[in-house]
Amino acid sequence: MILVRSRAFLAAVLALALAACSGVNQLHRVDDRVWRSGQPTAEEFDQIEQEKRIQRVLNLRFFHSDDRLAPDWERHHVRMNAGTVGDDEIFEALRVLTTGDGPTLVHCLHGSDRTGVVVAAYRMVVQGWSRDRAMEEFTDPEYGYHEFWYPNLEKYLQEFDIEGVRERLRDANA
Repeated sequence: MILVRSRAFLAAVLALALAACSGVNQLHRVDDRVWRSGQPTAEEFDQIEQEKRIQRVLNLRFFHSDDRLAPDWERHHVRMNAGTVGDDEIFEALRVLTTGDGPTLVHCLHGSDRTGVVVAAYRMVVQGWSRDRAMEEFTDPEYGYHEFWYPNLEKYLQEFDIEGVRERLRDANA
């Protein structure tokens, strides 16, 4: 029994290692202005710049900076804790995503929880998606939402004031 569990564990670790080596973690196009991913390495920032022509980044990690990884990029940083996401952080992230020239890469560590909630808010506020449609994408296993660790994010999105944030964003960008 222990041997079976050990093999399963080793297979899972190997699969994760191979996935990490296969390209930028969780890199997905949201629309012409926004891309999402997990934390890129310096080499992956270069790859994204060359292949996708992106040179703006919005980092949602609380303690990590992209300054040394992407020194030539236009860098923005909204420190976000996945356990306590609030309207101010979401508003600031959306403000960055809706201003500036060219597409922006938004990321956190895994590209799942903080990035996912920002993209869901972007879908609802900017793209006019329904709450249900944005929630369906947010919880899609392809994007890796950690429901066990951050059930608060679904609750936040269910109560998210779409019109209030949309109006605030409109006023800020006027």
